[in-house]
Amino acid sequence: AGRKQCADAQHESSHPTGTEILALKLCFNPTPNRAIILLGCASSMRRALRGSVMIPTLETIIQFGDCDEAGIVFYPRYFYWMDSAFQGLLRTHGWNQRKLRTMFGTTGTPLVKATANFVSPASYDDVLTVSAGIARWGNSSFQIYFKGAVDGRPVFEGWETRVWLIPTGGRPKAGAIPETFRKVLGEPTAKSDVVG
Repeated sequence: AGRKQCADAQHESSHPTGTEILALKLCFNPTPNRAIILLGCASSMRRALRGSVMIPTLETIIQFGDCDEAGIVFYPRYFYWMDSAFQGLLRTHGWNQRKLRTMFGTTGTPLVKATANFVSPASYDDVLTVSAGIARWGNSSFQIYFKGAVDGRPVFEGWETRVWLIPTGGRPKAGAIPETFRKVLGEPTAKSDVVG
């Protein structure tokens, strides 16, 4: 009890290490209010990225407090979930903001622009899945594309533009994105908000 096997949960070995395993999805039993964490293999998710497909990097139960008086998600929450999905994208490669600082010497990847299109409403107790992928690389900035869905129904799409900051001894400034970071996250696999 308390565990569920799903077709998309695949492990390359019977004893994956702690660094290979991460929470991939939140599934639900037919029994109400019982959530199960489905564990996926990080290497499988990396293969998905190399295959030029967006992957789910966040799945969350929408709470009553996420909604307005009409029971519809209050739009700023989508921007929070987009940020969380970006951090999830980093985790699929074993990274987080602390590790980026250690490995690359960056002072961060701050958000400089965020936009979204709201396609259909979502409400509390819905399970929102957010997928993320690189939409555009610049010299010192990059853009991530997000798609949010409930039970396969599109709810929103959004974009974040982030800047790669480097230390200067004073105020950090934008610097060239390391080639390793680009290669690991891969070529753009999603649409940009820039037309043309």
